[in-house]
Amino acid sequence: MRKYCGGDIVRPRATRFYIALEPRRMGYLVAVERFVKIMAMVWAGSQVTKLVRARGALALAPIVDRGLSWFTVKFRFESQGKIRSLGVGNLRLSYKVMLQDGGKRLGSF
Repeated sequence: MRKYCGGDIVRPRATRFYIALEPRRMGYLVAVERFVKIMAMVWAGSQVTKLVRARGALALAPIVDRGLSWFTVKFRFESQGKIRSLGVGNLRLSYKVMLQDGGKRLGSF
């Protein structure tokens, strides 16, 4: 089925992410081989972006430190470590809510 958008032909699922189902009787060696290929691609992708991520972290470190110092003084925390633990706790809580929600708040792809 073709859909038309502004005169152009748009393929179904062209802009959506979906997972293709595999045959049910895939052999163990085939499954391991596919898993190793996928993990190798993930590892290679992380190596390609490592330098960019490191530079970004170094560039943002002074800004984050100034923000933590301001937050510590403004809200009268004893140390920046308490603020960090508060932030980690909030991340854990939001992740737990997301898992219980079944990912509905993330929206569909």
